[in-house]
Amino acid sequence: MVVNLGRKFDVTTTPLLPFTNWQFTPAESSELLRTAASKRGWGDSRSITGEFDDDAPPRPWTAWIPEQPPPHADPETVTVAHAISAGFEPGRTFGVYPVSELNRTAARPGATLRKDARLPGGRLIGPTTDPAWLTRLLAPNPHAVAPWEHPVDRVEVSHDGAQLLLSIRGGRGEVPASVQVQELTDRLDVLMSVGIDPAHAPPPLPGEFVPSPPGRRARVIQGSPERLWRLRVTLAHPLDGRPVYDLANPDETARDTARLAARRAWNNRQHR
Repeated sequence: MVVNLGRKFDVTTTPLLPFTNWQFTPAESSELLRTAASKRGWGDSRSITGEFDDDAPPRPWTAWIPEQPPPHADPETVTVAHAISAGFEPGRTFGVYPVSELNRTAARPGATLRKDARLPGGRLIGPTTDPAWLTRLLAPNPHAVAPWEHPVDRVEVSHDGAQLLLSIRGGRGEVPASVQVQELTDRLDVLMSVGIDPAHAPPPLPGEFVPSPPGRRARVIQGSPERLWRLRVTLAHPLDGRPVYDLANPDETARDTARLAARRAWNNRQHR
């Protein structure tokens, strides 16, 4: 009998996470700040284009804020990449560019952002822990429908060995459903599952024939781009050089069956 020991990873070291979070006090209102934010970014966040008031020449940067404002009068949180956070200091004030200004520059190649279009942003307070939306983004969705085993693409470990960052790729309408990590003295075993996102209608399968409304031609669905997900796992003991193995046994039949069942259930709910 052959025992499947799994697929061994080349684990790389990374500064977890590749983002930095700063609290800030909005210059005016949170609602004004969100009118300058783009539509949803990752998870429950919105993307903003900011710029420090004392920058000369202008150096716009991209950041993310929570979709919903914090309760009561709590400070807001802005999330930026590590490379950008090098310029963040307590007390610095910044402005944000409205979506209309971003659309203008996108429509005119070579155009620059106009400083007179910038709206008040806020004043930085200091670094803070990960906001709730980012923590949720880095965790599985326990409500995912009909999960199936899914291979992990990449494994990274923090410098102190206390956390793993697992990267996987899934199709449109799919979300990480669960991650199990078994810590042994000589190895770590990882088993990941992916399921259907219960918040959205499951898309048709690639290559599936889909009827169209009268007057339009029926079409065959093409494969949708994969989305990269990252999940953070805190270990009971530092990795300390132990190898990491993926125990997933991918099953495309299980995936197709889950997507068909989820779409059938979704359609039934819509016609009640």
